[in-house]
Amino acid sequence: MPDFKRLIVERKTNPKEVKMKIKYLSLLLVLMVVSLSACMPSVQTEGASAGYSPETAKAALILEETAEPPSPPQDLKVNEQEQNLDQVNQENVPLALVEDFYEWYTSQPGEEMLIRRGYESHALLSDIFKSDVGYLLDSFVDQSGYDPFTCSQAILPGIEFAPVFVSGGEALLLAQVVDSGETRHYFVVHLGQGEGSWKIDAIHCPFEPATAAIAFYTGYLGHISGGMDMEMGVASPNSPFQDGFWGDFFLVSDQYRAEITQAAAEHDPEMGGSDPILDAQALPLRFWVQPGQTGADIEVSLTFGPYSTRRGVVHLVQSPLFYWIVDGIEMQDVPAFDPEAHPATDTSTWQAIEIEEYGFAFRVPGDWQPSAADLSQIPPEDPVKETHFFFPSWGQENLPALWASVLVGTEEQVMNYYVVESHQQIKINGQRVWVDRDQCETRFVFQHPAREDTWLVIGNNCPSLPGRQAYQQALELTLAPLLRSVAYQ
Repeated sequence: MPDFKRLIVERKTNPKEVKMKIKYLSLLLVLMVVSLSACMPSVQTEGASAGYSPETAKAALILEETAEPPSPPQDLKVNEQEQNLDQVNQENVPLALVEDFYEWYTSQPGEEMLIRRGYESHALLSDIFKSDVGYLLDSFVDQSGYDPFTCSQAILPGIEFAPVFVSGGEALLLAQVVDSGETRHYFVVHLGQGEGSWKIDAIHCPFEPATAAIAFYTGYLGHISGGMDMEMGVASPNSPFQDGFWGDFFLVSDQYRAEITQAAAEHDPEMGGSDPILDAQALPLRFWVQPGQTGADIEVSLTFGPYSTRRGVVHLVQSPLFYWIVDGIEMQDVPAFDPEAHPATDTSTWQAIEIEEYGFAFRVPGDWQPSAADLSQIPPEDPVKETHFFFPSWGQENLPALWASVLVGTEEQVMNYYVVESHQQIKINGQRVWVDRDQCETRFVFQHPAREDTWLVIGNNCPSLPGRQAYQQALELTLAPLLRSVAYQ
C-alpha cells in the first residue's frame, strides 16, 4: 500500500514532486477501474490487421503465447535519450520523444511487448507507469483486454500526435488515427517530469467519459497554443474558429459545434470579448480532470494563474464511434467553503489536540488516532516545525483523513510554501482564515493572533479521489465543526 503519510511529509520539502507522486498513485486506481469495469468492449476480432474500423477500435486483444522465438528487446538507455534531446527542437521535445517511442514500439513483435513485457526496457516510460501497465496486463490473463499503448486491438495504420498541450513539466498529446481526413480512433499520451526528465506517466483510453474531457481540452488548448509551453506564454495564439479547427474537431456534438460557432461569430476579440469555450479573456495555464469520474458530467479545473482557478462541468453524450463526445460546457467559480455548516455538532466530547509550544489547540473526533510526523530530516530553516496526522478507526492504514502542520515564517513564505491554485478568505470565530486549494487537496491556514510569524495549516488528503468515499462523507460532517474548534493559547 502506498505510504501517503510519508508523501505528505515529503510534500513540505518538494511539493511539486510529491504532488506528481500522489497523482501517479491515483492513476493506478484509474487503470484498475478501466481493466475491471463492465464497460470494457466485448467485441473481438480474429486477429490484428492492417486495416482499421470503429469495431476494431473497441475490440479486445487476447494475449496468447506464440511458437515463434522472441526478438531481443531494444533497450533505450537513459544516455541515449539524452543524446536524442540534443537533436530535436527543444520547443517540441515531448512530441519528438513520443513519436520516437511509438516508432520503436510499433516495430516490435506484439508478444514481445505484451507478454514478455519488453516495454519495460524503454527509458521514456516512468516507473509507476510501467507498474500500472504490468498490473493491467496481468488482469487480462483470464479475460479479454487491449493494447494499453494504443487502446486498441488492431494494428493501427498510422498515429498522428497532435495537438500537443505543454505546461511547465506536464505535456499531453492527442493521438489520432486519421483515415480519409477523418479521425477514427484516439487516445491521450500524458507525460511528466516527476522523475527528472520527460517520461510517459499515463495513456488515457477513450473507454471512460473523463478521457473525452481530457482529450477535448488537450485538443482545444493544444491547437490554440501551437504546442508552446503555456507557462512561458503564447505570443501568437491560433484561432480555432477562423482556421477551421473547430469545424473539424471530432470530439464535439453537432449541436454544440453549432452553438459555439454562432457564439464565436458574435465574439469580437478587439472589444475584449470572452472565448466562448473558456468563458474567459485569458488562456488557462493548465487543466486537470480528477481521476475516477463517471457518468455524463465531468468536472474540470482550469488554472489561469496564481490563486485563479475556475471549474467547468463538461456535459457529454454517447457516441457510436468515440464512446463520448462533448455536448456542452458550463463554467463555474470555485465553490466557497461554508464554515458554519453543521452548527448543532457538539465538539466538546471530541479528543483535544494541543500544540502547546506554538499556542494552538483544536478537537478531532474521538475515534481518530493522532500520529506525529518525524521531521528530523527537514532542515532547521524550513518553515514547517511540527506535523500531525489523524487516522479514523475505519480508515486505511497509511491514509490519514486530515493533517495539521505548524509553520513559522512570514506571510509571503507561507503563501509560497504550497502549490496554490485557488485562494479564498473566510471568517471562523471572527478570525481570518485562508482556504487554499491545489487540485484535489484543500488547506485551511490560521494565523496565530498573538504571533504574526506562527501559522497552523490543516489540510485534507484528496478525499474526492476514487476509493475515498468514506473520507469524503466523514469530512463533510466533521470538517467545519473541527475548524470552529481551533483555539489559541
